[in-house]
Amino acid sequence: KAFIFLLLVSLMLAVFPVFAQDTATSEIVEVKWSDIEEILASSGIEGEFVELEELPVKFFLPSIFLPTELTDEDIEDGFIAYFMTEDETASIGVQLVETDFTTLEEYADALADMGVKDAEYANINGKLALNYVDPDDEDISAIAFIDDEGRILEFAFSSVSDEGFAGIAMLIGGSIQDVDAKPVL
Repeated sequence: KAFIFLLLVSLMLAVFPVFAQDTATSEIVEVKWSDIEEILASSGIEGEFVELEELPVKFFLPSIFLPTELTDEDIEDGFIAYFMTEDETASIGVQLVETDFTTLEEYADALADMGVKDAEYANINGKLALNYVDPDDEDISAIAFIDDEGRILEFAFSSVSDEGFAGIAMLIGGSIQDVDAKPVL
């Protein structure tokens, strides 16, 4: 299983080197679930798609992640879901935050004002996304989307210094899509 997992991580890194903008060509890298799904099928990683109640969005969640109960403070902070491994070494937080932003670029500017460097754009399953590392904790990587109402949907992954989890975070990030999405080919 360890060999299969390492193979998955290296294949994932080859499919999309980073959720990033290609700085040489200024093109936004496209990430498609159809490409990742093939790798996942041969990896042996078990899991299922989870749908968010607040938005018509789904994502693949490996079975090693268990939902945790949100506290009142979590809900006040905009968390709508939180998942953690049993040993609490890896987590995924999902937030939905009301904002006055109308574009993801405005959110990127606000993040830059907060110290975020090197935020990068990607097209994930047909949706523009922003990937960045938390300036206060470089072990947290986030993928953010904006909806038509200016709400920011953000997936935060920790701890990305663990190369194995970093590959899993890319797998999950690359699976984020509308519930009724047709496969992006």
